[in-house]
Amino acid sequence: MNATAGDEQATADTKPKFKRMTLDTPPDLHGIFKKATVDAGTLMKDEVLMMLEARYRGGRWPEDVVQQVLAQVQRDADNAAAPAKSRGKGKG
Repeated sequence: MNATAGDEQATADTKPKFKRMTLDTPPDLHGIFKKATVDAGTLMKDEVLMMLEARYRGGRWPEDVVQQVLAQVQRDADNAAAPAKSRGKGKG
């Protein structure tokens, strides 16, 4: 079956449209990001879009990001508790 001009137009209309964005990054951060995407077999563009989707559209964060955040929260909690524990030891 041949596609009609209307079918082709409908397909073209449903394709997502994108706006270009320029992001200035420090060279070392760019290199780290580039290496990580190459190692993961992903594109930098796709990684940025995934982060934007997660942050602003309620998309799902990748599991490695979730684990990094949980570890940071735990470190912050441990650091906040450490001074309080040491203050409590000196009093009696």
